[in-house]
Amino acid sequence: MIENTCISIYNPSIKTGGTNNLMFNLAVLLNTQNHFKVFYLDYKESPLVEISKDNNYNLNHIEIKDENKVYVDEGILIATLLTVKLIGKRIILSDQAKMIFWSTHPDDGLKILSSFNIWLRSSHNCKVFFSNVFHPFFKKRIKKFMELGVKHNGIVFMDNENIKSNRTFYDLKENASIIPIFTDYPSKNISTVKLQSNNNIIKIVVLGRFTDFKVNSIYGFIEQIIEFNLKNTLKIQVNFIGNGPLLEGMKEWINNKGLQNCNYYGHVNLPDIDELVIKHDILVGMGTSVLEAAKLKIPSLLIDASYDRLPKEKVLLNWLYEAKSFEVARFVSIHDKNINGRNISDLIWELKNSKDDIGEKCYNHWLNYHSPKSTLKKFSDIIELNSFSYKDHKYYLKEDINSKTINFVKNKLN
Repeated sequence: MIENTCISIYNPSIKTGGTNNLMFNLAVLLNTQNHFKVFYLDYKESPLVEISKDNNYNLNHIEIKDENKVYVDEGILIATLLTVKLIGKRIILSDQAKMIFWSTHPDDGLKILSSFNIWLRSSHNCKVFFSNVFHPFFKKRIKKFMELGVKHNGIVFMDNENIKSNRTFYDLKENASIIPIFTDYPSKNISTVKLQSNNNIIKIVVLGRFTDFKVNSIYGFIEQIIEFNLKNTLKIQVNFIGNGPLLEGMKEWINNKGLQNCNYYGHVNLPDIDELVIKHDILVGMGTSVLEAAKLKIPSLLIDASYDRLPKEKVLLNWLYEAKSFEVARFVSIHDKNINGRNISDLIWELKNSKDDIGEKCYNHWLNYHSPKSTLKKFSDIIELNSFSYKDHKYYLKEDINSKTINFVKNKLN
């Protein structure tokens, strides 16, 4: 390992979400290694910057502003795969700089193309057709960029769902590396707190951003809970942590359905999430959200993502430890015939019989596959093997005239 390797981590946000927390935790983790010099690129007003100061993480914070470009002169830029679309525009790299992109969402690679809003939710064949129409040359260059990135340890994926989405869309041939997403360790001041259970109430918390692909499973899930509460003396109370464009509509729908005693906590920053999650019997989520409970030994349920509104019969969940070592969500369709899992009724009775055992299994799964300890070596190895230089690969980011025109129109509309 080269001593004092400069690492610049970019994923700024005023209001943090799962991916922002993930990249911040990565900065903190890599900063613990003496052979890395870590620079964290974020807004001055970011809550994560304050968290870094409050916890004495000693991160080298590079303040960025919307109206300014970001310059990385040396070392390695680490960012999400979606950030590729900003290279050469918002982010200026020197020829000496290298790149690592982490795909943390199955659509990251597709969204590099500027017309993605038009065709993203179409069938696979339609996606391919329309993306080829709008980007006849740029898409081929991004395909080559992706292949070379994988080959030179410059593009990694969080799970097979991400690999599958990008591989089928770009017809990629290279075998890709997987680095599962992770969370930090539990906050020290709450790690020993034990929930005082109420034998008559099961408290469930749903954690995540309320956007279409995350919300579409929640409606059927809520219908399962209403049905359970009507049939049993044991009752389920559901609370929600998170914000998003579809939250108000979902709240109105839940109220109309008659589900009562729901608390909506809105957006919650690290590390306050731990203090809320620990008060519940079960957490339901996907991505980093579900890991926030598993690290606290809270039984953690994976709910599917979908661009289709799923009926209750199609909403089947799994305990985190039942998933593959790197999976924290599936993308499913209303047309899928074989969706594995159980409904909430079956899972509640499992919980009543073995809550501590389920919580311990979720925790061990997190510890083995999604903890800082399990992530550090994987990312250190990728950094050491990385040879994905900006100088040798910047040609592939050159947009065609169609992409430039679409981006120009978008900027004018914004």
